Amino acid sequence: MALPPLAEPQQLANYTAGAITASDPRAKTLLEAASEAARRYCGWHIAPVITETLVLDGSGSDIIELPTMRVKTIDALTERLPGPAARVHEWTPDELTNLEWSRLGTLRRRHGIWTDRYQGITITLSHGYDTAPDVAQTVCQIAAMALASPTGATHEQAGGVSISYGTTASGVAGGLTLLDRDRLALDPYAIRRP
Repeated sequence: MALPPLAEPQQLANYTAGAITASDPRAKTLLEAASEAARRYCGWHIAPVITETLVLDGSGSDIIELPTMRVKTIDALTERLPGPAARVHEWTPDELTNLEWSRLGTLRRRHGIWTDRYQGITITLSHGYDTAPDVAQTVCQIAAMALASPTGATHEQAGGVSISYGTTASGVAGGLTLLDRDRLALDPYAIRRP
């Protein structure tokens, strides 16, 4: 499923006060890449709200962790049951109402335990945030930093005029990098489980 970037070119233009325009051909591609970096760091898509079907390993306990930090609805669930026969149980709407789930992605059975089979659970759910302005801001920061020195130069000098570019590491400028400040801004959205 192709997801839209977490920030749009106009947001990047606004963030950079017009130094990078919304029509800059690099803006869309870099926002897509910065969005993917943010999503990879967080371990899920973040925004927008989507409905998708996930295949998960069974836990063999009463809890499974879903790869999300914002569950809206659980719409369908199928479980491959343990044992030599390939039995499949498709949960009814009434059975789904007997599940306890946290918006932060923990799904608990009130009775019994989940299968312990790899790829034993198929779940259809709606999850994500409608919008995440703070994440969009961070994606713009990441993209702007990458565009600040697209050639990777850290310093230029011509006669008595010199320009120093922002660096992402000692002696390194440009490139798509999540800085510590970016990771801190994304941490509330990141899946962190034992």
